[in-house]
Amino acid sequence: MKQRLRNSNNIFSIARTALLLLICSSALFTHTHLQGQNCSVNAGIPQTVCPDEPVFLFGNATGAYPEGGSTATWSQVGGPKVTIVSPTYLTTEITNVVAGKTYTFRLSDRCQDGSLVFQDVTVTVLPITQADAGAGFTACPGDKVGALSANEPGSSESGEWTVVSGSGVSFENSTSPTTSVDFAATSCGPVTLRWTITSTAGCTSFDDVVVVNRGGIEPVSAGAPQNLDGCYSTTQSTNLAGTFGGCGIDGQIGTWSYVSGPNVPNIANPNNNTTAVTGLVEGTYTFRWTVTGPCASGEDVVTVTVPPPLGNITAANAGSNITLCDPTITSVVLEGNTPQFSGETVTWSQVGGTHTATIESPNNPVTVVSGLNSDFSYTFMYSIENPATGCGTNSTISVNFFDDPPVLNITSPDPLLLSCNESTATINLSSGGSGSNQYRIVSGPATPGLAYPTPWEDASDTQAVVEGLTQIGTYEIQIRRITTVGISCETP
Repeated sequence: MKQRLRNSNNIFSIARTALLLLICSSALFTHTHLQGQNCSVNAGIPQTVCPDEPVFLFGNATGAYPEGGSTATWSQVGGPKVTIVSPTYLTTEITNVVAGKTYTFRLSDRCQDGSLVFQDVTVTVLPITQADAGAGFTACPGDKVGALSANEPGSSESGEWTVVSGSGVSFENSTSPTTSVDFAATSCGPVTLRWTITSTAGCTSFDDVVVVNRGGIEPVSAGAPQNLDGCYSTTQSTNLAGTFGGCGIDGQIGTWSYVSGPNVPNIANPNNNTTAVTGLVEGTYTFRWTVTGPCASGEDVVTVTVPPPLGNITAANAGSNITLCDPTITSVVLEGNTPQFSGETVTWSQVGGTHTATIESPNNPVTVVSGLNSDFSYTFMYSIENPATGCGTNSTISVNFFDDPPVLNITSPDPLLLSCNESTATINLSSGGSGSNQYRIVSGPATPGLAYPTPWEDASDTQAVVEGLTQIGTYEIQIRRITTVGISCETP
Protein backbone atom coordinates (compact mmCIF):
# COMPACT_ATOMS: atom_id res chain seq x y z
CA MET A 1 0.00 0.00 0.00
CA LYS A 2 1.37 3.39 -0.91
CA GLN A 3 0.19 6.43 0.97
CA ARG A 4 1.93 9.77 0.57
CA LEU A 5 1.17 11.95 3.55
CA ARG A 6 2.27 15.53 3.13
CA ASN A 7 -0.64 17.94 3.50
CA SER A 8 -1.94 16.59 0.18
CA ASN A 9 -4.34 13.98 -1.15
CA ASN A 10 -3.85 10.37 -0.01
CA ILE A 11 -2.99 7.87 -2.76
CA PHE A 12 -3.61 4.18 -2.00
CA SER A 13 -2.32 0.97 -3.59
CA ILE A 14 -1.69 -2.13 -1.43
CA ALA A 15 1.72 -3.03 -0.77
CA ARG A 16 3.35 0.31 -0.04
CA THR A 17 2.62 3.34 2.12
CA ALA A 18 4.74 6.45 2.37
CA LEU A 19 4.90 8.98 5.19
CA LEU A 20 6.81 12.26 5.36
CA LEU A 21 8.59 13.12 8.62
CA LEU A 22 9.51 16.73 9.28
CA ILE A 23 12.44 17.14 11.65
CA CYS A 24 12.13 20.42 13.49
CA SER A 25 14.50 23.35 13.63
CA SER A 26 14.85 25.81 16.50
CA ALA A 27 11.96 27.87 15.11
CA LEU A 28 9.52 25.29 16.47
CA PHE A 29 10.20 26.17 20.14
CA THR A 30 7.53 27.95 22.14
CA HIS A 31 7.92 29.80 25.46
CA THR A 32 6.04 28.51 28.48
CA HIS A 33 6.44 29.28 32.17
CA LEU A 34 5.75 26.67 34.85
CA GLN A 35 6.18 27.52 38.53
CA GLY A 36 8.24 30.58 37.68
CA GLN A 37 10.67 28.64 35.42
CA ASN A 38 11.10 29.52 31.77
CA CYS A 39 11.57 25.91 30.57
CA SER A 40 10.39 22.43 31.55
CA VAL A 41 11.13 18.77 30.83
CA ASN A 42 8.89 15.72 30.68
CA ALA A 43 10.50 12.30 31.20
CA GLY A 44 7.42 10.42 29.99
CA ILE A 45 5.27 7.87 31.77
CA PRO A 46 6.50 4.87 33.82
CA GLN A 47 7.08 1.75 31.74
CA THR A 48 6.73 -1.96 32.38
CA VAL A 49 8.53 -4.14 29.83
CA CYS A 50 9.64 -7.71 29.25
CA PRO A 51 13.37 -8.53 29.35
CA ASP A 52 13.50 -9.38 25.63
CA GLU A 53 11.86 -6.11 24.54
CA PRO A 54 13.82 -3.05 23.41
CA VAL A 55 13.64 -0.29 26.03
CA PHE A 56 13.36 3.36 25.01
CA LEU A 57 13.07 6.56 27.02
CA PHE A 58 10.77 9.20 25.50
CA GLY A 59 11.42 12.69 26.84
CA ASN A 60 10.30 16.18 25.90
CA ALA A 61 11.73 19.65 26.59
CA THR A 62 9.93 22.99 26.06
CA GLY A 63 10.42 26.64 26.94
CA ALA A 64 13.20 29.22 26.79
CA TYR A 65 16.83 28.15 26.63
CA PRO A 66 20.23 29.83 26.38
CA GLU A 67 21.53 30.76 22.95
CA GLY A 68 23.01 27.29 22.44
CA GLY A 69 19.58 25.66 22.85
CA SER A 70 18.37 22.86 25.05
CA THR A 71 20.93 20.64 26.76
CA ALA A 72 18.47 18.04 27.99
CA THR A 73 20.35 14.97 29.23
CA TRP A 74 19.36 11.55 30.52
CA SER A 75 21.07 10.01 33.55
CA GLN A 76 20.45 6.94 35.69
CA VAL A 77 19.56 7.56 39.32
CA GLY A 78 18.26 4.17 40.42
CA GLY A 79 18.65 0.44 39.78
CA PRO A 80 21.55 -1.73 38.55
CA LYS A 81 23.90 -0.07 36.08
CA VAL A 82 22.67 0.00 32.46
CA THR A 83 23.77 1.72 29.24
CA ILE A 84 21.99 4.85 28.03
CA VAL A 85 22.82 4.67 24.31
CA SER A 86 22.34 8.39 23.49
CA PRO A 87 22.01 10.36 26.75
CA THR A 88 21.77 13.77 24.98
CA TYR A 89 18.83 12.69 22.77
CA LEU A 90 15.28 13.04 24.08
CA THR A 91 14.46 9.60 22.69
CA THR A 92 17.13 7.01 23.45
CA GLU A 93 17.47 3.28 23.88
CA ILE A 94 18.46 1.61 27.14
CA THR A 95 20.46 -1.63 26.98
CA ASN A 96 21.76 -4.26 29.42
CA VAL A 97 18.62 -4.29 31.57
CA VAL A 98 18.09 -7.25 33.90
CA ALA A 99 14.85 -9.15 34.44
CA GLY A 100 13.00 -8.45 37.67
CA LYS A 101 14.61 -5.05 38.32
CA THR A 102 13.27 -1.48 38.45
CA TYR A 103 15.31 1.43 37.10
CA THR A 104 14.94 5.17 37.55
CA PHE A 105 16.10 7.66 34.91
CA ARG A 106 16.29 11.44 35.16
CA LEU A 107 15.88 13.95 32.32
CA SER A 108 17.47 17.28 33.30
CA ASP A 109 17.95 20.59 31.47
CA ARG A 110 19.26 24.13 32.06
CA CYS A 111 16.81 26.99 31.35
CA GLN A 112 17.58 30.42 29.93
CA ASP A 113 17.45 31.97 33.40
CA GLY A 114 20.02 29.46 34.63
CA SER A 115 17.64 27.32 36.65
CA LEU A 116 18.00 23.52 36.55
CA VAL A 117 14.86 21.50 35.85
CA PHE A 118 14.49 17.71 35.92
CA GLN A 119 11.96 14.91 36.07
CA ASP A 120 12.34 11.18 36.84
CA VAL A 121 10.71 8.15 35.24
CA THR A 122 10.82 4.48 36.22
CA VAL A 123 11.24 1.45 33.99
CA THR A 124 10.27 -1.90 35.48
CA VAL A 125 11.59 -5.03 33.78
CA LEU A 126 9.30 -7.95 34.52
CA PRO A 127 10.81 -11.15 35.91
CA ILE A 128 11.22 -14.24 33.73
CA THR A 129 13.22 -17.42 34.29
CA GLN A 130 16.13 -17.55 31.83
CA ALA A 131 15.57 -20.63 29.68
CA ASP A 132 18.29 -23.29 29.58
CA ALA A 133 17.71 -26.01 26.96
CA GLY A 134 20.34 -28.32 28.46
CA ALA A 135 22.60 -30.72 26.55
CA GLY A 136 21.97 -32.37 23.19
CA PHE A 137 22.61 -35.97 22.15
CA THR A 138 23.13 -38.24 19.12
CA ALA A 139 21.02 -41.38 18.63
CA CYS A 140 19.65 -43.90 16.14
CA PRO A 141 16.06 -43.61 14.87
CA GLY A 142 13.27 -44.89 17.08
CA ASP A 143 10.81 -44.01 19.83
CA LYS A 144 12.05 -42.45 23.09
CA VAL A 145 15.65 -42.44 21.86
CA GLY A 146 16.70 -39.88 24.47
CA ALA A 147 15.50 -37.30 26.97
CA LEU A 148 15.95 -33.53 26.93
CA SER A 149 17.23 -31.69 30.00
CA ALA A 150 15.88 -28.14 30.08
CA ASN A 151 15.29 -26.18 33.29
CA GLU A 152 11.92 -25.96 35.02
CA PRO A 153 9.78 -22.81 34.52
CA GLY A 154 9.18 -20.66 37.57
CA SER A 155 5.86 -20.10 39.28
CA SER A 156 3.23 -18.56 36.98
CA GLU A 157 5.35 -19.66 34.00
CA SER A 158 5.06 -22.40 31.40
CA GLY A 159 7.49 -23.99 28.98
CA GLU A 160 7.26 -25.51 25.50
CA TRP A 161 9.58 -27.29 23.05
CA THR A 162 9.49 -26.41 19.34
CA VAL A 163 11.57 -27.37 16.28
CA VAL A 164 13.61 -24.43 14.97
CA SER A 165 15.34 -26.15 12.05
CA GLY A 166 15.61 -29.67 10.70
CA SER A 167 12.98 -32.40 10.73
CA GLY A 168 12.23 -35.89 11.93
CA VAL A 169 11.95 -35.10 15.65
CA SER A 170 8.79 -35.33 17.75
CA PHE A 171 8.19 -34.88 21.49
CA GLU A 172 6.40 -37.23 23.85
CA ASN A 173 5.28 -34.15 25.85
CA SER A 174 6.29 -30.79 24.35
CA THR A 175 5.54 -28.92 27.61
CA SER A 176 7.85 -31.05 29.77
CA PRO A 177 11.45 -29.78 30.17
CA THR A 178 12.70 -33.38 30.33
CA THR A 179 10.46 -34.93 27.67
CA SER A 180 11.61 -37.98 25.75
CA VAL A 181 12.19 -37.61 22.01
CA ASP A 182 11.31 -39.74 18.97
CA PHE A 183 13.56 -39.82 15.86
CA ALA A 184 11.95 -40.59 12.50
CA ALA A 185 13.41 -43.54 10.62
CA THR A 186 13.37 -41.74 7.24
CA SER A 187 15.50 -38.71 8.17
CA CYS A 188 18.92 -37.95 9.60
CA GLY A 189 21.13 -35.05 10.61
CA PRO A 190 21.14 -32.29 13.22
CA VAL A 191 17.86 -30.75 14.43
CA THR A 192 17.74 -27.52 16.45
CA LEU A 193 15.17 -27.55 19.27
CA ARG A 194 14.03 -24.53 21.26
CA TRP A 195 12.90 -24.44 24.90
CA THR A 196 10.74 -21.35 25.49
CA ILE A 197 9.57 -20.18 28.91
CA THR A 198 6.55 -17.85 28.96
CA SER A 199 5.21 -15.91 31.95
CA THR A 200 1.58 -15.03 32.61
CA ALA A 201 2.51 -11.42 31.75
CA GLY A 202 3.49 -12.56 28.26
CA CYS A 203 7.27 -12.31 28.69
CA THR A 204 9.43 -15.02 27.14
CA SER A 205 12.97 -16.36 27.22
CA PHE A 206 14.36 -19.21 25.13
CA ASP A 207 17.42 -21.35 24.57
CA ASP A 208 18.33 -23.79 21.78
CA VAL A 209 19.88 -27.25 21.77
CA VAL A 210 20.93 -29.53 18.90
CA VAL A 211 20.09 -33.24 18.75
CA VAL A 212 21.42 -35.52 15.99
CA ASN A 213 19.67 -38.42 14.26
CA ARG A 214 22.11 -40.86 12.61
CA GLY A 215 19.37 -42.41 10.43
CA GLY A 216 19.20 -45.95 9.05
CA ILE A 217 16.46 -48.58 8.77
CA GLU A 218 16.46 -52.34 9.25
CA PRO A 219 15.78 -54.65 7.55
CA VAL A 220 17.70 -53.26 4.58
CA SER A 221 15.77 -53.45 1.28
CA ALA A 222 16.59 -52.39 -2.29
CA GLY A 223 12.88 -52.10 -3.11
CA ALA A 224 10.51 -54.01 -5.36
CA PRO A 225 11.53 -55.07 -8.91
CA GLN A 226 10.72 -52.43 -11.54
CA ASN A 227 9.28 -52.91 -15.03
CA LEU A 228 9.57 -49.62 -16.93
CA ASP A 229 7.36 -48.50 -19.82
CA GLY A 230 8.55 -48.26 -23.40
CA CYS A 231 7.80 -44.55 -23.82
CA TYR A 232 11.31 -43.56 -24.88
CA SER A 233 13.45 -43.53 -28.04
CA THR A 234 17.06 -44.19 -27.04
CA THR A 235 17.44 -44.39 -23.24
CA GLN A 236 15.13 -44.69 -20.26
CA SER A 237 15.49 -43.57 -16.62
CA THR A 238 14.02 -44.37 -13.21
CA ASN A 239 14.41 -43.78 -9.49
CA LEU A 240 15.52 -46.59 -7.21
CA ALA A 241 13.66 -47.15 -3.92
CA GLY A 242 15.88 -48.54 -1.17
CA THR A 243 15.28 -48.22 2.55
CA PHE A 244 16.79 -45.14 4.21
CA GLY A 245 20.47 -45.71 4.94
CA GLY A 246 21.57 -42.56 6.77
CA CYS A 247 23.73 -39.61 5.74
CA GLY A 248 27.23 -40.48 6.93
CA ILE A 249 26.97 -39.50 10.61
CA ASP A 250 29.19 -41.84 12.66
CA GLY A 251 29.61 -43.92 9.50
CA GLN A 252 25.90 -44.64 9.05
CA ILE A 253 25.34 -44.62 5.26
CA GLY A 254 23.93 -46.55 2.31
CA THR A 255 25.54 -47.01 -1.13
CA TRP A 256 24.14 -48.13 -4.50
CA SER A 257 26.32 -50.17 -6.89
CA TYR A 258 25.76 -51.54 -10.39
CA VAL A 259 25.85 -55.36 -10.53
CA SER A 260 24.87 -56.31 -14.10
CA GLY A 261 22.98 -55.20 -17.21
CA PRO A 262 23.25 -54.49 -20.96
CA ASN A 263 25.35 -51.35 -20.30
CA VAL A 264 26.73 -49.37 -17.35
CA PRO A 265 24.12 -46.66 -16.53
CA ASN A 266 24.65 -43.47 -14.52
CA ILE A 267 23.76 -43.58 -10.80
CA ALA A 268 23.20 -39.90 -10.00
CA ASN A 269 23.86 -40.08 -6.23
CA PRO A 270 25.05 -43.50 -4.99
CA ASN A 271 24.35 -42.60 -1.33
CA ASN A 272 20.73 -41.50 -1.93
CA ASN A 273 18.29 -44.35 -1.32
CA THR A 274 15.93 -42.94 -3.99
CA THR A 275 18.59 -41.83 -6.48
CA ALA A 276 17.88 -41.35 -10.17
CA VAL A 277 19.40 -43.82 -12.63
CA THR A 278 19.76 -42.68 -16.26
CA GLY A 279 21.11 -44.09 -19.53
CA LEU A 280 19.13 -47.32 -19.32
CA VAL A 281 18.63 -49.27 -22.57
CA GLU A 282 16.51 -52.32 -23.43
CA GLY A 283 17.29 -55.21 -21.11
CA THR A 284 17.44 -56.16 -17.42
CA TYR A 285 19.66 -54.51 -14.80
CA THR A 286 20.60 -55.50 -11.24
CA PHE A 287 21.57 -52.95 -8.57
CA ARG A 288 22.82 -53.59 -5.01
CA TRP A 289 21.94 -51.40 -1.97
CA THR A 290 24.50 -51.77 0.85
CA VAL A 291 23.95 -50.12 4.27
CA THR A 292 26.59 -49.94 7.03
CA GLY A 293 26.79 -48.17 10.39
CA PRO A 294 25.90 -48.35 14.10
CA CYS A 295 22.12 -48.08 13.51
CA ALA A 296 21.50 -50.34 10.49
CA SER A 297 23.53 -52.76 8.38
CA GLY A 298 22.78 -55.14 5.49
CA GLU A 299 22.40 -55.37 1.72
CA ASP A 300 19.82 -56.25 -0.91
CA VAL A 301 19.51 -56.28 -4.73
CA VAL A 302 16.79 -55.13 -7.13
CA THR A 303 16.16 -55.71 -10.84
CA VAL A 304 15.03 -53.07 -13.35
CA THR A 305 13.59 -54.29 -16.68
CA VAL A 306 13.49 -51.97 -19.70
CA PRO A 307 11.19 -53.03 -22.62
CA PRO A 308 11.82 -52.16 -26.29
CA PRO A 309 11.43 -48.42 -27.08
CA LEU A 310 8.09 -47.14 -28.42
CA GLY A 311 9.07 -43.48 -28.92
CA ASN A 312 9.47 -40.30 -26.91
CA ILE A 313 6.61 -38.40 -25.31
CA THR A 314 6.68 -34.71 -24.33
CA ALA A 315 6.57 -34.19 -20.57
CA ALA A 316 3.38 -32.21 -19.81
CA ASN A 317 3.72 -28.93 -17.87
CA ALA A 318 0.53 -27.12 -16.77
CA GLY A 319 2.42 -24.13 -15.33
CA SER A 320 2.42 -22.64 -11.83
CA ASN A 321 -0.59 -22.62 -9.51
CA ILE A 322 -2.77 -19.51 -9.73
CA THR A 323 -4.03 -17.49 -6.75
CA LEU A 324 -6.64 -14.79 -7.44
CA CYS A 325 -7.16 -11.93 -4.99
CA ASP A 326 -10.13 -10.26 -6.71
CA PRO A 327 -13.36 -12.16 -5.91
CA THR A 328 -15.06 -10.66 -8.99
CA ILE A 329 -12.77 -12.53 -11.41
CA THR A 330 -14.62 -15.29 -13.25
CA SER A 331 -12.07 -16.50 -15.80
CA VAL A 332 -8.34 -17.25 -16.14
CA VAL A 333 -5.98 -18.34 -18.89
CA LEU A 334 -4.28 -21.73 -18.55
CA GLU A 335 -1.01 -22.19 -20.49
CA GLY A 336 0.37 -25.69 -21.03
CA ASN A 337 3.59 -26.44 -22.92
CA THR A 338 3.52 -27.21 -26.64
CA PRO A 339 4.04 -30.89 -27.67
CA GLN A 340 7.47 -31.57 -29.19
CA PHE A 341 6.86 -34.78 -31.14
CA SER A 342 4.69 -35.58 -34.15
CA GLY A 343 1.27 -37.11 -33.55
CA GLU A 344 0.89 -35.91 -29.95
CA THR A 345 -2.44 -34.48 -28.74
CA VAL A 346 -3.30 -32.35 -25.70
CA THR A 347 -6.32 -32.29 -23.38
CA TRP A 348 -7.33 -29.99 -20.51
CA SER A 349 -9.76 -31.46 -17.95
CA GLN A 350 -11.05 -30.47 -14.53
CA VAL A 351 -10.06 -33.05 -11.92
CA GLY A 352 -10.76 -31.24 -8.65
CA GLY A 353 -13.26 -28.85 -7.07
CA THR A 354 -16.96 -29.17 -6.24
CA HIS A 355 -17.94 -26.40 -8.67
CA THR A 356 -17.65 -27.05 -12.40
CA ALA A 357 -15.92 -24.46 -14.60
CA THR A 358 -16.01 -24.24 -18.40
CA ILE A 359 -12.83 -25.10 -20.34
CA GLU A 360 -13.39 -23.22 -23.60
CA SER A 361 -10.65 -24.90 -25.71
CA PRO A 362 -9.83 -28.23 -24.00
CA ASN A 363 -7.61 -29.48 -26.87
CA ASN A 364 -5.36 -26.42 -27.14
CA PRO A 365 -2.25 -25.86 -24.98
CA VAL A 366 -3.54 -22.35 -24.15
CA THR A 367 -7.18 -22.04 -23.09
CA VAL A 368 -9.55 -19.80 -21.17
CA VAL A 369 -11.38 -21.28 -18.19
CA SER A 370 -14.59 -19.39 -17.36
CA GLY A 371 -17.41 -19.66 -14.88
CA LEU A 372 -15.16 -19.47 -11.82
CA ASN A 373 -16.68 -18.66 -8.44
CA SER A 374 -14.65 -17.17 -5.58
CA ASP A 375 -16.32 -19.52 -3.07
CA PHE A 376 -14.58 -22.53 -4.63
CA SER A 377 -11.14 -23.84 -5.60
CA TYR A 378 -10.33 -25.74 -8.79
CA THR A 379 -7.79 -28.28 -10.07
CA PHE A 380 -7.14 -28.82 -13.78
CA MET A 381 -5.07 -31.52 -15.52
CA TYR A 382 -3.06 -30.98 -18.69
CA SER A 383 -2.39 -34.23 -20.61
CA ILE A 384 -0.14 -34.92 -23.61
CA GLU A 385 -0.73 -38.25 -25.37
CA ASN A 386 0.49 -40.14 -28.45
CA PRO A 387 -2.40 -42.29 -29.73
CA ALA A 388 -0.05 -44.37 -31.93
CA THR A 389 2.17 -45.55 -29.05
CA GLY A 390 -0.26 -45.22 -26.13
CA CYS A 391 2.29 -43.10 -24.25
CA GLY A 392 1.18 -40.07 -22.28
CA THR A 393 2.12 -37.64 -19.51
CA ASN A 394 0.10 -35.22 -17.40
CA SER A 395 0.49 -32.26 -15.06
CA THR A 396 -1.96 -30.47 -12.75
CA ILE A 397 -2.53 -26.86 -11.76
CA SER A 398 -4.75 -25.38 -9.03
CA VAL A 399 -6.75 -22.15 -9.21
CA ASN A 400 -7.71 -20.62 -5.86
CA PHE A 401 -9.11 -17.36 -4.54
CA PHE A 402 -7.10 -15.71 -1.78
CA ASP A 403 -9.48 -15.21 1.15
CA ASP A 404 -7.25 -13.03 3.36
CA PRO A 405 -5.86 -10.08 1.35
CA PRO A 406 -3.51 -7.63 3.09
CA VAL A 407 -4.83 -4.34 4.51
CA LEU A 408 -2.59 -1.43 5.51
CA ASN A 409 -3.26 2.17 6.54
CA ILE A 410 -1.19 4.85 8.31
CA THR A 411 -3.03 6.49 11.21
CA SER A 412 -0.34 8.97 12.26
CA PRO A 413 -0.81 12.61 11.15
CA ASP A 414 0.76 13.90 7.94
CA PRO A 415 3.25 15.44 8.12
CA LEU A 416 4.49 13.88 11.35
CA LEU A 417 6.47 16.51 13.28
CA LEU A 418 9.28 15.43 15.59
CA SER A 419 10.42 17.51 18.54
CA CYS A 420 13.88 19.02 18.47
CA ASN A 421 16.62 16.58 19.53
CA GLU A 422 14.22 13.70 18.81
CA SER A 423 15.62 11.20 16.29
CA THR A 424 13.06 8.37 16.44
CA ALA A 425 9.64 8.44 14.78
CA THR A 426 6.84 6.11 15.87
CA ILE A 427 4.38 5.71 13.00
CA ASN A 428 1.02 4.23 14.00
CA LEU A 429 -0.50 1.67 11.64
CA SER A 430 -3.80 -0.09 11.09
CA SER A 431 -3.22 -3.39 9.31
CA GLY A 432 -4.77 -6.79 8.86
CA GLY A 433 -5.12 -9.75 6.55
CA SER A 434 -2.25 -11.97 5.45
CA GLY A 435 1.34 -10.85 5.69
CA SER A 436 3.64 -8.70 7.81
CA ASN A 437 4.65 -5.02 7.76
CA GLN A 438 7.98 -3.50 6.71
CA TYR A 439 9.32 0.04 6.34
CA ARG A 440 12.23 1.84 4.70
CA ILE A 441 13.44 5.45 4.38
CA VAL A 442 13.11 6.50 0.73
CA SER A 443 14.63 9.97 0.90
CA GLY A 444 15.72 12.66 3.34
CA PRO A 445 18.52 15.05 4.25
CA ALA A 446 22.11 13.83 4.19
CA THR A 447 22.33 11.74 7.36
CA PRO A 448 25.34 9.81 8.69
CA GLY A 449 24.72 6.08 8.45
CA LEU A 450 21.78 6.33 6.01
CA ALA A 451 21.94 5.58 2.26
CA TYR A 452 18.63 6.04 0.44
CA PRO A 453 16.60 4.01 -0.03
CA THR A 454 17.47 2.14 3.15
CA PRO A 455 16.93 -1.65 3.39
CA TRP A 456 13.47 -2.87 4.37
CA GLU A 457 13.08 -3.30 8.14
CA ASP A 458 10.41 -5.22 10.06
CA ALA A 459 7.52 -3.34 11.63
CA SER A 460 4.74 -4.56 13.92
CA ASP A 461 1.08 -4.74 12.96
CA THR A 462 0.45 -1.47 14.80
CA GLN A 463 3.69 0.55 14.64
CA ALA A 464 6.80 1.27 12.59
CA VAL A 465 9.61 2.66 14.78
CA VAL A 466 12.09 4.52 12.55
CA GLU A 467 15.41 5.45 14.15
CA GLY A 468 18.43 7.50 13.13
CA LEU A 469 16.60 10.66 11.97
CA THR A 470 19.28 12.99 13.28
CA GLN A 471 19.23 15.80 10.71
CA ILE A 472 16.82 18.72 10.29
CA GLY A 473 14.65 18.25 7.20
CA THR A 474 12.02 16.04 5.62
CA TYR A 475 12.26 12.24 5.52
CA GLU A 476 9.98 10.13 3.30
CA ILE A 477 9.09 6.72 4.73
CA GLN A 478 7.61 3.80 2.75
CA ILE A 479 5.59 1.15 4.54
CA ARG A 480 4.34 -2.06 2.94
CA ARG A 481 2.54 -5.24 3.96
CA ILE A 482 4.06 -8.36 2.40
CA THR A 483 1.76 -11.30 1.75
CA THR A 484 2.63 -15.00 1.85
CA VAL A 485 5.58 -15.97 -0.33
CA GLY A 486 4.37 -16.98 -3.80
CA ILE A 487 1.12 -15.00 -3.54
CA SER A 488 0.83 -11.57 -5.11
CA CYS A 489 -2.27 -9.54 -4.27
CA GLU A 490 -3.16 -6.10 -5.55
CA THR A 491 -5.99 -4.16 -3.89
CA PRO A 492 -7.24 -0.82 -5.33
